[in-house]
Amino acid sequence: MRTRAGWILAGLLLASCTNATQPDRPGDEPATIKQSLGEATIAYWFGGVGAEAMPAYEERVAWHLINQVRMNTDVFDVQDMDGNLIPPAPPLTQQTGMTEAGRWQGAQSLTNLCYCVYDSMSMSYQSAAAGSNPLSCCTGGFVNGTIRCVGPIVGCGDDGMMESADRWALLNKGPGEIRSEIFWTSTEDEGALGTAAADWFLNNALGAALSSRDSAGAAARTSTPIIPDACKPPEDTCTGGSCKGPGGETDCDPDDPEAPNECIGQCQGGAMSGEFCTLPEPIDPVACDPANLPRGWYWSFLFGQTADPVPVLSDVVHVQTDGGGKLVLTNYYDPTGDPQSISVITDSACNAMTRTFVRPDEAIEPYAGNTYQWAATATNGCVRYVAQAIDAEGFEHIYPTFGSLGMQLQGGNIVPNDETCPIWVGDARPNPGCLPTVTECSEGATRLCYTGRPGTEDKGMCDAGMDTCRGGRWSGICAGEVRPEGDDVCGDQTDNNCNGYVDEDCPVPVLPTPDTGMTGGDDSGNGGPDMGIVIGPGDDTKDEGGGCCATVSRGT
Repeated sequence: MRTRAGWILAGLLLASCTNATQPDRPGDEPATIKQSLGEATIAYWFGGVGAEAMPAYEERVAWHLINQVRMNTDVFDVQDMDGNLIPPAPPLTQQTGMTEAGRWQGAQSLTNLCYCVYDSMSMSYQSAAAGSNPLSCCTGGFVNGTIRCVGPIVGCGDDGMMESADRWALLNKGPGEIRSEIFWTSTEDEGALGTAAADWFLNNALGAALSSRDSAGAAARTSTPIIPDACKPPEDTCTGGSCKGPGGETDCDPDDPEAPNECIGQCQGGAMSGEFCTLPEPIDPVACDPANLPRGWYWSFLFGQTADPVPVLSDVVHVQTDGGGKLVLTNYYDPTGDPQSISVITDSACNAMTRTFVRPDEAIEPYAGNTYQWAATATNGCVRYVAQAIDAEGFEHIYPTFGSLGMQLQGGNIVPNDETCPIWVGDARPNPGCLPTVTECSEGATRLCYTGRPGTEDKGMCDAGMDTCRGGRWSGICAGEVRPEGDDVCGDQTDNNCNGYVDEDCPVPVLPTPDTGMTGGDDSGNGGPDMGIVIGPGDDTKDEGGGCCATVSRGT
């Protein structure tokens, strides 16, 4: 398979665009087709490291670029080994459940420094900086609804590892089914960027992106500080005891002229108690602050199947070019032909998007859509936006279905993942007054809505909201809904993350012994009854929709 070197960044940073002449709309007003895509609620499939709001900005960018090449193989001159052009293909639907699965694996790999793959040529396990279908260096499992290592951390190839297929089966909680995975690690700052991740992937594993057997996938990014040896806890030289100096100090002061002598300590406790030992130099709290350390990055690219329909607007992202321009990009797919129009809707206007690429053989190549873009002119503030397309047959598509995407600008530059301008929110929507008039509902009518993940509605604290008809179309704001939180709040007896378990991973409370008026034994000389009530996790902590969740036991 051959490609142009550095094609992704070059394609993304094109200085000029081609304006496609859009056909007139038909006489009838467009009907609206909603797409339940793009919503990014708090992760709930599993808790722990990696369960953040999804998808993050850079993950969205990476997946957009992968789909961009998949849909425009002729533009990027993607050829097979025989020099034949690989035809364009429909976009892969982004599955946020797959993103969560990739994040968990990334966290395990970075934490345990385990990058293990099976090499079919040598029929052995090997540690690789990047590779396909990685193994986990522990056996994963669910404990009270939270995924974690349920076995010891082991080395590459040792007993206790978890095969890729077993991990995918465990984490396939969404509508997508994982079938393959490729990872990339980086210790450079560029590892944080979605553009760099997509560029690496498409130049090293393009076949996975173009596989016709897959219809869904996701990009997942995790990172952790790289801790140098000087910042790691000292080794236990006293074998179970502790090394202390004459004054009880546990480290030496290298700035003290007599430090060499004072660095000699003595083991207290353990197998070497009484033996001399060397006190380590203290760890620098500033230099070893995780905020000041370089980071290691781990990207997972997962692929598989989904029953979800192929989207028309597969994704919408905003990026910044090398020249400082701000672009909003979307991949449009419709096998019936070009859209009549595509726009970015902000609070101020409906902004027409233009085609990004010109196909060299468009007349004979199968139609698989194109990438469209709009150049933003704002320089500061939070720009909330949605994308709207009128397809070839006059149907209207809006992305995302509920809420809006956010682009934070400061001094003319994009600030990714700004907390004051979230990538997606469900309670803010640009004014649709600039869109064509439609009558998809009656003014003031309401309907139930929910933007949390499937399976969480009406479970635990989660509940549906209400969407209201305004100006002939549904508002796209799901008012009053309650979505999952990231973790359970200990002690409130509520399933906050709506995963079916109450107060999981929380300390077990012990209620005080009630005052019965007895001070110690009855008149028979026996001890008085133990009235203490202990609430323990037991086996019935799962919330089945309303019952309590604790085991109550009385002492005897």
